[in-house]
Amino acid sequence: MSNHPPHAHDPKKPADETPRPPTSDEQLKSFWLKNEKTIYIACLAVILVVAVAGIYRNMRKSGQDQVGIEYAAANTPEKLRAFIAANPGHVLAAAAELRIADEAYQAKNYAEAAAAYDKAAATKTAPFHGRALIGAAISKALGGQVAEGQNRLKQISGDVTQAAAVRGEATYHLATLMAAAGQTAEAAQLYAQVSAIAPASIWAEKAAYQSERLAINTNTSVSAQPAAPAEVPAIRFP
Repeated sequence: MSNHPPHAHDPKKPADETPRPPTSDEQLKSFWLKNEKTIYIACLAVILVVAVAGIYRNMRKSGQDQVGIEYAAANTPEKLRAFIAANPGHVLAAAAELRIADEAYQAKNYAEAAAAYDKAAATKTAPFHGRALIGAAISKALGGQVAEGQNRLKQISGDVTQAAAVRGEATYHLATLMAAAGQTAEAAQLYAQVSAIAPASIWAEKAAYQSERLAINTNTSVSAQPAAPAEVPAIRFP
């Protein structure tokens, strides 16, 4: 006689369990985790290297080669922090803060990244200020403080003292956060604003494209629940 009860679980038969649908926060996190590294790295290195190269050329003309040499030699977070401490207020100190923030971001240490971006933004150094503000906002969102990240992006978007390209980028990223969370109507409105804020920017082009995708997905969706588009607009954070 078998020792197993008549309704014992058969390990070869999959359990009949309906998976719990992901929440909007989980959808948002999943989208960012799948896309943020590729998107981020694509623009990050080029922007920072070009900006620093221009600064370094100006420093050579003004006879400040030594600071540039020390910056180039700071190839670890510890050395970068030592460089910042030794050169407070220098434009390359702000660049060093950005490098620390960027490395933390790529390592998914979003709390550390947000703090470093905030430090870089606090210097108000022209070539890096806007990017640092956006970096801090995105890091907040990825670190679980989604509302804080969105509020920061809204502030940048509405700050007329910022360059149009910076405001357009912040608006684009905010729209992407909304789209990733299934808030397609809000996302569509924000994508339209990008073209009004920075019509000649790459962000306006991307916003127009993503707005069309949202419209197509909305019109063809048969689900009663809001869902992230098949290819949610990419967050290109330089």
